[in-house]
Amino acid sequence: MKYDDVKLVVATQPEKSGMRSTKSDMFEIGIGGSLQEKVAYCESVLGKEVSAKDVFKAGEFIDASAVTRGYGYMGAVKRFGIRIQTRKDKQMHRHVGSIGSTVPRKVDWRVPQAGQYGFHTRTEFSKKLVMIEEDGKKVTPKGGFVGYGLPNSVILIEGSVPGPSKRLVRIRKAARVSKVIPIDMKYISLESKQGK
Repeated sequence: MKYDDVKLVVATQPEKSGMRSTKSDMFEIGIGGSLQEKVAYCESVLGKEVSAKDVFKAGEFIDASAVTRGYGYMGAVKRFGIRIQTRKDKQMHRHVGSIGSTVPRKVDWRVPQAGQYGFHTRTEFSKKLVMIEEDGKKVTPKGGFVGYGLPNSVILIEGSVPGPSKRLVRIRKAARVSKVIPIDMKYISLESKQGK
């Protein structure tokens, strides 16, 4: 059998997340290394649970990808922030002024127009992985996270990640930074916003 590449097809385990979700997300994961190394690794983890501690370590830099919050079909003012026209502009106040020249007879893709706003896959690069904790109670505030619940395991990432809350975030080793900085965790506040 001939093949050019080997990838893992993985599924999440929502019952272990602490959320009410029951349907698991499935997606492909690309693997680095030579073709023989890829086959050997895929065979070693086939049918097994792969946790974050098996792949990442604290202090490492990662890239976080997710689908952003979707807003549906929006006009050019909301989508690109163009100026609203004045009272003299052909009674089309929330349209773009000019969509280009008459030659060539097509509209350039850079012209701001109405369309889908949000619900796009975005990647945040070079985020520091602060902590991977199998016991979620060590970092969970009193009463749980607001609107989320009590998680079983936790990954702390410095900075923001794309997407709304409860949306799947895929992390990978950083494409631009390859260093590991040791983490010295001083204190974790367990105060709750709910006051429980």
